[in-house]
Amino acid sequence: MASNGSRKRVTGAVESTLGLDRNALQGLPLQAKRSSDGALVSLESLEGLTASDFASEGSSDVVSIPDACRSFSLRLASLEDGLAKQRVEIREMKDGYRVEIQEMKDGYRAEIQEMKVAYSARIDQLEARMGFLELDSSKYHQIIKRHVVEKVHAYLQRQFGAKDEAMQWDDYLATLFLTHKAWFSSNGLHLKDLGLLLVEKGSFTPFDQANRAAHDPPTATVDQVVEGLSSKKPAWRIWWQLVR
Repeated sequence: MASNGSRKRVTGAVESTLGLDRNALQGLPLQAKRSSDGALVSLESLEGLTASDFASEGSSDVVSIPDACRSFSLRLASLEDGLAKQRVEIREMKDGYRVEIQEMKDGYRAEIQEMKVAYSARIDQLEARMGFLELDSSKYHQIIKRHVVEKVHAYLQRQFGAKDEAMQWDDYLATLFLTHKAWFSSNGLHLKDLGLLLVEKGSFTPFDQANRAAHDPPTATVDQVVEGLSSKKPAWRIWWQLVR
């Protein structure tokens, strides 16, 4: 290292070369190597001279700091090697994490897809079941309507006399309305309300007289269904209250 200027320039050059703090350079011992003309420099002339002293004298000798350079060079090489290894480790860790995360994503995608398929199948089953329930509910409502109608038929015959076997129900009900119009009016019933009592009976109908098991629903169930029917035709509530 050649010094031909101020202490600041010398120490700055050493600092930048070795990566040392400026204060650490002040007491480093020097060792002669060659003078500016190529001749060897006497060690005695530099004995005890520090970098700070050397720079302050403005000497033009070429000097070296062998032990410090060697030590710091080895240390720097070691640090660079360690840094390179750390970079490799970090890169491998990143690659490993990327692979692991991708595998997790793929696993989640497969699991989610399986869940979607399972839920879709379940929804299809529920929708099919709901369709059956709606159909069953509609049929059950018909059964309850016929249950109410049958009880009203029996009630009217007890009140006003039995229907002749040869007489149709529409004729019987019309005769009752004309004969007992005041009674129907007092109960809030009109001629059109008799139409609710005309139902088809017999085999292959919801009112199959051969099967009585389904035609005695709980009163609470009938109340609920009749209330729903009465929202459109209030006469259902009146008929049911007469025979409940």
